[in-house]
Amino acid sequence: MGWLVNILMELGVMADSHNCQGDDWVIRDGKYYPERYARYRYMMPVLERHDGFVFEDGVSVCWGHHPPAPKYAGRKAILVVRDPRDCLYSFHRRMIPHYDVTYEEFLGWPNYITLCPESLSWAVYNSLWLEFTETHVVRYEDLKSQPLEVMREVLEFIAVERSDDDIERAVDACSFAKAVDYQKRSGGSNAVFHSAQVSGWLRRDTPRSVLDCIERSSGWLMKAFGYKVDTPSTPPSTECLALHLALHPYMHNFDRYHIESIPLDTALQNPFLLSVFDFIKDFDANFTRRISSKVEDVHMLSSLRSHLSGYLHTCRQIGLIR
Repeated sequence: MGWLVNILMELGVMADSHNCQGDDWVIRDGKYYPERYARYRYMMPVLERHDGFVFEDGVSVCWGHHPPAPKYAGRKAILVVRDPRDCLYSFHRRMIPHYDVTYEEFLGWPNYITLCPESLSWAVYNSLWLEFTETHVVRYEDLKSQPLEVMREVLEFIAVERSDDDIERAVDACSFAKAVDYQKRSGGSNAVFHSAQVSGWLRRDTPRSVLDCIERSSGWLMKAFGYKVDTPSTPPSTECLALHLALHPYMHNFDRYHIESIPLDTALQNPFLLSVFDFIKDFDANFTRRISSKVEDVHMLSSLRSHLSGYLHTCRQIGLIR
């Protein structure tokens, strides 16, 4: 996603981060300066090339990794997806320095955003956006292999006109090779760069059981995005997932999910709810001793703790547990 944002900014399209929307830039003398945006400098080589930006009026994008929210209703969405057999591996690799957790264990964790198992969360997260608004899907693999064609489609989707020469210049300035070089000079992790390859899962010695787990959970949406899948897969129950999201503090204020409609007599049989309960028990009993103390306040872990706590609070609030 960061790569796409770099190219858009190089083309004069303003990009705000989701967490600080409207507060990322300072305007002086008709230019935008990345005051708070500078914290993303390690992943934004475009900031190294430009002190200030002149952005096109009337168009902007807001980027981030977050679920649909009411404030985005009626807006278009560009959904950047990557083969989960690669992106989940990459995510786990980034966690290795901090967590004593195997890849297989990690796939069973609740994702800090959806509280669904990581092996399924990829599909749940992306399907929520597809159902929410008009969405243009960009596959990471296509962005790497045919960036000019992908960027032409993206610009057409957001109604921005640029010449082929402008697009080619921006793509070249923000090429993946240059981004990798910049991040290495900025102190990035070689493990992350290595895992950014396309179809790396085919070249790694990944156990078939791990691939089956991911494909069984998310294969139904992987196929829709054009990824080859060998393991049969069906979407989760719509009713079970809706109940789970209604209990989730990050989701239940969204118009689609209402805690008032939860059937209490069958709720405790919901596999999503039971999975969260099982993880919380293990989290309390065993997890603390398996993490590095220096990551107690890392965003992912702090968000997971907060969302699990809120999930339990909602369950108590409606009488599911005491």
